[in-house]
Amino acid sequence: MKRIAFSSDLCMTCESCELACAVRHSKSKVLDQAFFEIPQPKPRLRVIIKGEKPKIIRCQHCKKPKCMEACEEGAIYREGELVLLNDEKCIGCGACVEACPFNAIFMDEDTGVVISCDNCEEYEDCACVEACPVGALTYRDLKKVEVER
Repeated sequence: MKRIAFSSDLCMTCESCELACAVRHSKSKVLDQAFFEIPQPKPRLRVIIKGEKPKIIRCQHCKKPKCMEACEEGAIYREGELVLLNDEKCIGCGACVEACPFNAIFMDEDTGVVISCDNCEEYEDCACVEACPVGALTYRDLKKVEVER
């Protein structure tokens, strides 16, 4: 699994990560075409300002996901280390949105189903990381993380 690290000190809240994520999850995969798609593609992460510092909100792919426990339709499932959503099973009840302690599941008002970071599972890279012009989003070195534990 691709682990992503965020440095709030570097982030300039340009939202390039959000735009790249939305385009990656669009039908066309091309910015100028994605802009005109209906429903308009949405990012699976958000950049916010909290306490005067930027913060990124995205799925943490929890080991014991409360969102999955709350979903009675079975629309949220685990695939390896990823917590993923099956939008065909989602009925848009919002129970998972309420259950997520990180506020990382978003209701897509256009489609009536929820969306969440899928860690760009079908790709070698993550669109948000690749789009960040200042390196605020990077791939975490898993070997380093293991040593620090």
